[in-house]
Amino acid sequence: MKRLAAIIAACVLLWAGGAPASQSIPDQYPGSELYSKPVEVIPHVWSAIGATAPPTYENSGHNNNLSFIVTGEGVVVVNSGASYRLAKALHEEIRKITDQPVKLVINENGQGHAMLGNTYWAEQGVPILAHEDAAREFAERGYDILDRMKGYNRDKAEGTKVTPPSETFSDRKLIEMGQFSIEVLRLGPAHSPGDISIWLPEQKLVIAGDMAFHERLPPI
Repeated sequence: MKRLAAIIAACVLLWAGGAPASQSIPDQYPGSELYSKPVEVIPHVWSAIGATAPPTYENSGHNNNLSFIVTGEGVVVVNSGASYRLAKALHEEIRKITDQPVKLVINENGQGHAMLGNTYWAEQGVPILAHEDAAREFAERGYDILDRMKGYNRDKAEGTKVTPPSETFSDRKLIEMGQFSIEVLRLGPAHSPGDISIWLPEQKLVIAGDMAFHERLPPI
């Protein structure tokens, strides 16, 4: 655990000196609600990289990474997306890559771009996991978060509701699925309540969530 925390801390230090976020970065995936097309980071682990900018109508609120793991027995999604439509767009991309069903969605924290897509996934019958602090944050502030998203996303907010996670955990959650052992870890206070990271020990890969930032200072 200490080693993992050190890896994430190193990532934060590495990226802290990057350039400030720009609001004028063009959409990298025209025709999709996603800001960018998912790329395979390592075998079977994919990520649609979000804009390094605040949420806007142009980027559909996709300013975090929407990742997924194709385990061999199903797909685990990390972050539900900033809206119903964004979650649906991500699912469409997953279906282009695999016919394995999505079996779990993990919210990296209680922010809108991590949780506002929950309604779509809940409609698909997919369980949604979050840290208990993130779930509490979303329960307390979810409608304010939704209203802010409607302000910038306008018609793209269609179908989005406040839908809480269906499962919570406190410190660590181990998921064994297919070829993957997936550790969902709460490493301590960070960017927002309930921030978590995903550790794939066999692949030695961290999906850091908001524990690390690229091209902007981490607001912690």
